[in-house]
Amino acid sequence: MKRLSIVLVMVLFVCFLGLDVFAAGKEFSADTITKSNAPGMGEMSGKMYFGKDKMRMETAESVMITRMDKKVAYTLMPSQKMYMEMPFGQATQNMPLDKTPGEVERTPMGKELVNGRMTDKYKITVMAADQKTEMYSWMDKELGIPIKSSAVDGSWSYEYKNVKVGPQADSLFEIPAGYTKFNFQAPSQADIEKLKKMYGGEEE
Repeated sequence: MKRLSIVLVMVLFVCFLGLDVFAAGKEFSADTITKSNAPGMGEMSGKMYFGKDKMRMETAESVMITRMDKKVAYTLMPSQKMYMEMPFGQATQNMPLDKTPGEVERTPMGKELVNGRMTDKYKITVMAADQKTEMYSWMDKELGIPIKSSAVDGSWSYEYKNVKVGPQADSLFEIPAGYTKFNFQAPSQADIEKLKKMYGGEEE
């Protein structure tokens, strides 16, 4: 359960980092490195692009485009040339941007140079899944966002490298030509009952 809580904090932090960038109004691109000792995770690399009210996150398997101006997010599946669309809920739009989700305490720890960029370091206490966890956050002074975050116990980290500040091409935040929309439908109760029978009839 502790590992699950830590991973949850990491995922939430990455998602809300995008909202912080929108609030700061900076356009830039960067490489991303995510590390976790949780089973099956390890180290993952990716790419981020931030435009005005727009964000693109690339991984080896998929691409996610967030359009705050349209209040919608797209998940692209390049291997299938398909995409899924998900609207933003009102709760997401109203989330506070000056704190990490679940934050209950923040302690300044001085200034540090991270990947060639000057930052203010903080120790942040977060409550997630009814458990208290602690993380470090390095706030980039120019961008006004955390350029690196990590668990105090070293179990996970997330950081930006090779940051390039400047306008981003509009085409990065559009669905490519030739992609078709994938309409996801929740399983019916009948489908759920069939799955229960197939896998032993009992939920774990």
